Amino acid sequence: MSVAIVSHNLLQKIWPDSLNAGSRASNGSVRPVRRRIGAAIAWLPTHDSYYRVASLRTAADLPGLYVTQAALLAFEASIRGSSTRLPYGLLAGQLCVCPDTNERYLLIDDVGLSDMELSDSDIAVRLPAALRALSADAVGRGKVPIGWYVSAVGEELRLEGEDLDLHQKVFPEPWQVVLLHDNSSGVERAAFMRFESMTKRLYASPFFELLPDSASPSDGDATVLRWVNYRSDQVPARAFDEVLDTHAVIEPPSRPALRVEVEPDREVPIPGNIVAPRIVPNARFVFINGEIVAFSDPTLDGTSR
Repeated sequence: MSVAIVSHNLLQKIWPDSLNAGSRASNGSVRPVRRRIGAAIAWLPTHDSYYRVASLRTAADLPGLYVTQAALLAFEASIRGSSTRLPYGLLAGQLCVCPDTNERYLLIDDVGLSDMELSDSDIAVRLPAALRALSADAVGRGKVPIGWYVSAVGEELRLEGEDLDLHQKVFPEPWQVVLLHDNSSGVERAAFMRFESMTKRLYASPFFELLPDSASPSDGDATVLRWVNYRSDQVPARAFDEVLDTHAVIEPPSRPALRVEVEPDREVPIPGNIVAPRIVPNARFVFINGEIVAFSDPTLDGTSR
């Protein structure tokens, strides 16, 4: 995959580059949803242990990441069902607070697939345009854009150079993620990646697989995860295709892929009239003192320059 650097104007229409003196908080923050943390399986990456270092400094105050099983299944279904050579889409959900422990955490419970085909000649316009449209659609449905996902990135699960630059500018906050996936060798590999500005690198993040109310981590077949590069002390070692066989018949309800029509070499207008009232257009969501605050730049009016 090769993602060229997008023009400054277009990037500003996705997220402001920085919170400068002209930036201001919108009329409210993203209100945490009160939700108890149910039974969950804790997963740790085995191919990248840098999260241990990050947890002692830059990631120390970041909210934990929880993913519903329905979202994991929807992600896999979107990869299998994608008609594009580079499947990608949006990960959205909620900022939650557990009323029992007052712990704040991010919950991914929504997966949005884009059916916009990408080519080397126009990927710099089409990819950010699609992610922006998916983000606006998610916000309009009361969701918070937590990150994005992309498949067919290679077994090493890396974004480098211009690809990493694009991720950092589209989803610049340290709590946001990109889910990298590859199964080119017939084995499922994937990782939730967060960016650390101190070292300017992505690192694989631990996460929790949130189980349905009727399930328990002690159940032998509780997990639906089959990524070979994550492990959990709560899941006995076994063949990953056994997990696939157990859950292959489970298909979550899916939403149609969002269509975004973009003509090459033209700037992309911000989708209009679908943003929730409390989230202003061109918002940048910043995690401050346990809350996600939406900022906007008054100089960005959504028109082309």
